[in-house]
Amino acid sequence: MNFFNRTMFFLHRLSGTIVALFFAMWFLTGLVLIYHPYPRVDDKMKQAHMENLPDTLPVLDPFIAKVDGTIRNISVHQQLGQTLIEISTRDKDYIFCTDTAQQQKAINEEALMQIASNWVEGIPIKKDTIYYREQWVLYERYKSEMPMVHLTYDDKDKSELYISIKTGEVHQWTTSSNRFWAYIGAIPHKLYFPFIRKDLETWKWCIYIGGFICLIAAFTGFYVGIVVLIRRRLKKHVWENPYKKFVYRWHEFIGLGMGLFMILWGFSGMFIMERIPQWVAPYEGDYTISASRFWGRKPLPLSAYKLDYTLLTTVCKDIKSVDWTHFGSVPVYAVVNADSMVYIDASKSTPEPVEVSSEEILECAIKVISQGKSDGENSHGHATRMEREKSSANSTPDSGKETETATIQKSDCSIELLTAYDEYYTDRDNEYPLPIYKVDINNADGSRFYVSPQTGEVRYSNHNRRVKRWAVNAIHYLKIQALMKHKVLWTICIWVLCLGGAFVSLTGAWLGLKWIKRSIKT
Repeated sequence: MNFFNRTMFFLHRLSGTIVALFFAMWFLTGLVLIYHPYPRVDDKMKQAHMENLPDTLPVLDPFIAKVDGTIRNISVHQQLGQTLIEISTRDKDYIFCTDTAQQQKAINEEALMQIASNWVEGIPIKKDTIYYREQWVLYERYKSEMPMVHLTYDDKDKSELYISIKTGEVHQWTTSSNRFWAYIGAIPHKLYFPFIRKDLETWKWCIYIGGFICLIAAFTGFYVGIVVLIRRRLKKHVWENPYKKFVYRWHEFIGLGMGLFMILWGFSGMFIMERIPQWVAPYEGDYTISASRFWGRKPLPLSAYKLDYTLLTTVCKDIKSVDWTHFGSVPVYAVVNADSMVYIDASKSTPEPVEVSSEEILECAIKVISQGKSDGENSHGHATRMEREKSSANSTPDSGKETETATIQKSDCSIELLTAYDEYYTDRDNEYPLPIYKVDINNADGSRFYVSPQTGEVRYSNHNRRVKRWAVNAIHYLKIQALMKHKVLWTICIWVLCLGGAFVSLTGAWLGLKWIKRSIKT
């Protein structure tokens, strides 16, 4: 055996022994993660537990008259039984209680218990105050929401709530069921251990290094498997598996069949939290462009909102909040209605769902690309109250600054209306909005936008992001349109690949232990 082959055999035994159980864990927990994601309170859950506004919406003029400066945003919502109007200017945020005989209720212990009662029935059996991020509130955005009150219940679901003492917002709601699935799925698969996940760079490096070792084990294993077959062919003049023992034989057989896939999966795991290197897919402009920046952060004047917002009750029932926003030059009321979000065109005299024209979308795309990079970019979309709360923890003092670059002309762009998903705009659960406009811009980055004319949702990609879509998403999650259109086929493929990968990894761990024992004896 030559030196190179000896080295490859040694590297495979060493890396495989080190990482085999870890690789098996990734495959098996990945299957769990498909059906049971890490628990989180999303916008739909928050909307479902918001209090309803009164049937008659309050008149705003008396409160607007009390505001100094140019108004950037207005929000009307219900909290603790009070109807509140939030009005923001560049320098100050105003909060008015529409019952002028009352003051806005403070977020005290009584208020927190009232908020909690909208989520879980009953009285908590335990109440703690936490000052630092822990297992169920790990993300960086929770840091600014501390301290939180942690409430534990003895209901049938064994619910636990985390509520910010500063804002009264519920940030996490777990049950015994989703905690169990998280412990055997999302937490080990994503390395969501507090001592790792609380430091973002440490967490990213752990994933990168783990993926790299898995890649080495898979690559050397595939190479070794081919070498073994070739040797057998040269010796016996027949293509056959040379091993007789069950574990050796099936590790070789399944390993060769799964080899290329495991190599690709190790590679995709390395870059799951990283951008594709610039030398592979260079880009000059932004890597992300949020919906708020796409539509323009400069607010429209109140005179643009011709629709009396109190008429919203004629088309929307059980209204929970109303936000003043805009899609380009189109003024919009973002209405939380029961458990959904409805967008109403505020430029008309009667309430109608918004439908942004292709011309408006194209104009916004040209403008945002022509403006160039933006410091402090976030990805939270148009500035509804809920989205502003989410983005505030990640905002920077320079947010919104832009620098001029080469101007894009209409001749550099194309726009088409999609009524079905394409390869770069697809969702396994079919939750992305349709129809949607696809805007392609002929610039160095290959900029592309997918823009919903009804919801204002914006998804941006460039050459680098599309390369990552194939190098990571298509491999790691099998996000391939041909597969995702057929859920049964996608499910069969993901189960076969994960179970096959787990089998190779577990048999590899067993063979690695035997190799260690032999090494110790010699």
